[in-house]
Amino acid sequence: MRLTSARRWFKLEESDVNGYSQWLLIFDNVAQEAVSFLKEHLPRQNLMGNILLTTRTEAVATVAGQQHHIVELCAPDLKNAANQLWDRYE
Repeated sequence: MRLTSARRWFKLEESDVNGYSQWLLIFDNVAQEAVSFLKEHLPRQNLMGNILLTTRTEAVATVAGQQHHIVELCAPDLKNAANQLWDRYE
């Protein structure tokens, strides 16, 4: 019941008189086992919110990216990471 209520809120939530009511759901490190649950229970329509999924699995990214953008982030190499750290504290 709570899950259904939460999904309904995300789906139907509209902005207040000042135009504020945007939302962001973040799911970090989504595993393959969670994909079917998320597909079933995440809100599917509402222009007031966004959903951000992070994963280490290409299969999950492919499923999520069927209708949305995929941004692949790679770890920097050791030299670049050291330079960024060094520049920050100079």
